[in-house]
Amino acid sequence: MISLHRRKGRERAGGARNVGKSDGIFGAELQRSGGQGLPVCDTTAGKRRVSNAHGERGEAETAGVIALQDGRRAFGADPESYERARPDYPPEVLEWLRAAAPRTGGEFFEVGPGTGAATELLLRLAPARITALEPDARMSGYLRRRFRETGNVEVVEASFEEAELPEAAFDLGAAATCFHWLEQETALAKAFARLRRGGWWCMWWNVFGSIDDPDAFEEATTPLFRELTPSPSWTQDGRSRFALDEPERRAQLAAAGFRPIEFHRLRWTATMDTARAVALTATFAQVSLAEPARRARFLEALTELLDRQFGGRVERRFCTGFYAAQRP
Repeated sequence: MISLHRRKGRERAGGARNVGKSDGIFGAELQRSGGQGLPVCDTTAGKRRVSNAHGERGEAETAGVIALQDGRRAFGADPESYERARPDYPPEVLEWLRAAAPRTGGEFFEVGPGTGAATELLLRLAPARITALEPDARMSGYLRRRFRETGNVEVVEASFEEAELPEAAFDLGAAATCFHWLEQETALAKAFARLRRGGWWCMWWNVFGSIDDPDAFEEATTPLFRELTPSPSWTQDGRSRFALDEPERRAQLAAAGFRPIEFHRLRWTATMDTARAVALTATFAQVSLAEPARRARFLEALTELLDRQFGGRVERRFCTGFYAAQRP
């Protein structure tokens, strides 16, 4: 099982509410907290930190990072298990989306919808249509089954780069926990060009790890993650989460032509039992793309560590980073 908590902070949303999967597995109170800005990162030329899913893990050559093309198809082997294992986005995400898309009946496009967690949020904005661009055939099939009754979700099996979208035709574009798998300059330029004037681009991530310093679980799992190939969800120097590198994300959005640009950050914690913590970790790209025998050994060792060192229950520090940028 898993319970989620947030601590009240500077972001705009109000008090605690319940949030959970439709099957009730994740239903629990959240507590949130905010903060001003992020630590400035020093660079290490030609290197990046090899990290586990949650913290830094020494240095490795950038050539060892999972390739962008490989990462896009790292999650589709078992969409149902992926959907069950991943926590929902906090309710504040929907509030931030509403601020960007206040009117109903808009045209939306979504990049990399996966199993459709963010698509569900977008549907609550009552769009005329969502064009969902999913490159993995297994995920696109799952999406079609999930949303076949809605009538306004069009699933297109294509990468964002390959998809043929009309220019200046959309009121909102979105990408949830996936945009680090794209080349930023060209992808943001395409997103900008597909929006109408006044349209908004929203991208956000659930970050499954602490922001400032490793917690006990991160420290304990250092040896387990050290042998896995790192993900581009970290910055090139490996000292900051891609999603939470606010200065770099702002600079790239501005270079694409977006203004104004807003950023929201929400800290939250999740208390997880062994089964849930292992299931979540198994969905991470560096785990799902590992050679099968190595992946099995890794998950077995993680299960043993959680039971032995944490008594089958661990509290994790997570964060959601959300960017909203308008085409003027």
